[in-house]
Amino acid sequence: MTRRKFILAIAFFVLLILILPLSFILISARASQRVTVKQVEVTLPNMPPELDGLTIAHLSDLHFGFGLYTNIRAVEDVTALVRALNAELIVYTGDLLDHTADPKLSETSILKGLHAPLGVYAVLGNLGL
Repeated sequence: MTRRKFILAIAFFVLLILILPLSFILISARASQRVTVKQVEVTLPNMPPELDGLTIAHLSDLHFGFGLYTNIRAVEDVTALVRALNAELIVYTGDLLDHTADPKLSETSILKGLHAPLGVYAVLGNLGL
């Protein structure tokens, strides 16, 4: 192997070592912004008829503050998405914020934009402790 090929091979591996983790971080940050709505119909034996058709919005592990693209705008987008569901009950089961969240964000500031006839309930996740 010539000296030139050796230097090119080293440069290639150094770039590879730098580019792969950076690509993973950017892709992960972008993926963390995707919020999808999945509708699940639950049928239970002996379910009271008054619960038939009840819509519950369940949110979990949004980790606002994680990733390069998470900001207050993302919070507003998710809040609007949940409001559009017109759920009778909204539950949030943990990790609303990440440790790196914008100081302007708080669990209460995010949840205060959500209203439901049967209430909005939230529990802390492991990052909220």
